[in-house]
Amino acid sequence: MRAKGLRKYEKYETYEPLQMIAMLIALAALGAAIKIPGFSMVLPFILLPATVCAGAAAYFHHKLPKSKKCSPFSRCHPTPFFIVLLLGNALAFLEIALKLWRR
Repeated sequence: MRAKGLRKYEKYETYEPLQMIAMLIALAALGAAIKIPGFSMVLPFILLPATVCAGAAAYFHHKLPKSKKCSPFSRCHPTPFFIVLLLGNALAFLEIALKLWRR
C-alpha cells in the first residue's frame, strides 16, 4: 500500500504518455503536411491537440516532486517541446491570417 503523501502525485505521473501522444500527433501532422499539398491550411488546427497535450505534460511534470521527475522512458523536461509547438502553432495561424488578409 502506498503512503498517503505519495498517493496525491499519482495523477501527475501521466505526463509521459501525454508527451508521447503530443509527439506522435505532431509527427503525423508534419508528415501529412509534407505529403499532402493542401494540408498546410489545416495544420494549425491539427496541431492544437498536440499543443494541449504537451502543455498538460509540462504542467503535470512541474507538479511532481523532484524524486519522481526522472524515469527510464523520459528524462527530458516536456516544457521545451510545448514552447516549440506553441510558437509553431502561433506562426501557422499567423501565416493563414496573412494569406486571408492579402486576398
